[in-house]
Amino acid sequence: MASEKQNILTANLARMDRARTGALEKQLAHLGELADLLCDEAGEEEIFFRDESFAAKYRALTERTAPDVAAVNRKRIASLEKGLSAMEKGVLLCRLCDTLGIRGLRGAGTFFGEPSAEENETVSYLRSSYADTAYRVFTEDMVDPKVLYGHEFAEACENVYCGRCAYAILPLENSTDGRLAGFRGLIMKYGLKIVSVCRVQASEDEGSTLFALLKRTIDIPADGGEHCFEFRVETEDLFYLLAAAEVCGMQTVSVSSVSGSTPCYDLVMRVAEEGFCGFLSFLHLEHPDFVPTGLFGEKHSGKERYHGANGSKRV
Repeated sequence: MASEKQNILTANLARMDRARTGALEKQLAHLGELADLLCDEAGEEEIFFRDESFAAKYRALTERTAPDVAAVNRKRIASLEKGLSAMEKGVLLCRLCDTLGIRGLRGAGTFFGEPSAEENETVSYLRSSYADTAYRVFTEDMVDPKVLYGHEFAEACENVYCGRCAYAILPLENSTDGRLAGFRGLIMKYGLKIVSVCRVQASEDEGSTLFALLKRTIDIPADGGEHCFEFRVETEDLFYLLAAAEVCGMQTVSVSSVSGSTPCYDLVMRVAEEGFCGFLSFLHLEHPDFVPTGLFGEKHSGKERYHGANGSKRV
């Protein structure tokens, strides 16, 4: 008897698996057809996610109106009002970017505007032994780096903002205090972007500090190494956004709440080469006010107890 019941349960599970697989295949096919429809709407002269007519078409294809039936559960109505799920939208926009030929880290330049063409390699920072080490690490691949020391952290940021130098160095976090919110505030105030990070460790038992190299524009990495994307976004449904990120292949590294009257977060995600542009499309269309704050890899500084003078050129 038990064996017969087991066979029935196993057969039912197998049948449900086949039905689920078939439904998934149909779902992906329909999302591909929606992507083709959206591709037809993507203008040739404007970047599609900045085109209001395209955004209107996107909303029309992805939003649904809940039925006006009082007996329907309110949560069910709310889910219907959202239309396509976050995962469906992620798949849709990844397929769209593939169809348009916009994919990968290099293709991400489409979403960030024109890169900086300046050849100035002057770096501004508030001097300390740890910051000197960070400077050496960040400038090891520069041709002719120079330094402009600031008397305050805000002065280093202002030097970049006003064009007196190309880069600034700021600490982002340390092993004692964790995330340094005040420095994040400076990054937002001056509109700077993180283009690289490095961790400077004092010794095995004295902790470390994570420093950022910042400039006015986001650099698209030329190499194929591991990179992280950082952005700030206001959202009432963080899990909806995280679900879209996951289906685009993005891996969430950290989520930090930003104090304010509305729910706001700083997120760091490890970039998926193929799904990055799809996720950027999702952010532009679903959260048009999001602020990209960095696209960066990590440089390694080694472990030095005393860092000494950095031997850099001063301006």
